[in-house]
Amino acid sequence: MKSEVAIVMSTYNGSRYLREQIDSILGQDFKNWDLYIRDDMSSDDTGVILKDYEEKYDNIHVVENNNINLGAKRSFLKLVECVNAKYYMFSDQDDFWLPNKISLTLGAMKSAEKVRPDASIPILVHTNYRIVDSKLAELRTPPASFKNYTDLSSLSINNCITGCTMMINEALKNLIGSVDTESVGMHDWWFGLIANCFGIVKYLPQVTILYRQHEGNVVGANTGMADSGSGSKVKRILRGIKKNLRYYRKEFKYDSITAKQIYYFRKYYSKMLTDNKKKELDVLYEGLIGGPKAGAVLIKKLRPQSRNKEVKWVMYYALITK
Repeated sequence: MKSEVAIVMSTYNGSRYLREQIDSILGQDFKNWDLYIRDDMSSDDTGVILKDYEEKYDNIHVVENNNINLGAKRSFLKLVECVNAKYYMFSDQDDFWLPNKISLTLGAMKSAEKVRPDASIPILVHTNYRIVDSKLAELRTPPASFKNYTDLSSLSINNCITGCTMMINEALKNLIGSVDTESVGMHDWWFGLIANCFGIVKYLPQVTILYRQHEGNVVGANTGMADSGSGSKVKRILRGIKKNLRYYRKEFKYDSITAKQIYYFRKYYSKMLTDNKKKELDVLYEGLIGGPKAGAVLIKKLRPQSRNKEVKWVMYYALITK
């Protein structure tokens, strides 16, 4: 009998923080879950730790990795493919879940289901997080509105969905299919596009997770315009402008992962997309790979948003000065 919630975790040399993370999941106030962990060929003590927890707890399962290193994106996609549940959550190996993370997210999911009471509607819920250092001391918390945009153009350019805060339903899982992972940015970004085009993306502004930042992060937190580090706020903002401008100029090209993903998504779901969604994706793709005129058309027609208004204007500047 499957649990209501399947939590999937991909590990790789995560022994330093792994026990603390698994313990935070065991400490959840919602108990009807199973944790499925796939180790991506670690060379440290991660395997020993996982075996210890699997032996102690009936709802913790180590998934066979067939001695293959897949990388985080492919590993998470493989886990979702081989697990069955009503809802799915995604855990990094080095964060810390607050005790009500599952119950709050599941409550938001069920609220969204009432809006669209059809089991075939894909739904994605994601939440806010608190950024902490390696010892879980608070560094900063993004504003509640930091990630609250759901239009396709904004989400296609700026992924506001953080995988470790995310829950998807079974209907969304069933739409994933066997994708070409080289054409997908990250699993959370891809799932967000599916939910946007065919169902519901719901954002919960509450903090549900301590998002640990350290030297081993695969993907770090994006906190907007002000760059971290030393110096005055003005200097940090100037560094942030340069950093974001470099990023957008790298991504606004035909061979960038942002452009590849838009093109591939349009092709992969062509038979399901509405004409309006197809047109929007076409404008997006042409705006990214074309010159300044195509970038200006994208801005005028779609007005894509970013995590804050300052970053949005940097993005617009990059689009019209290619």
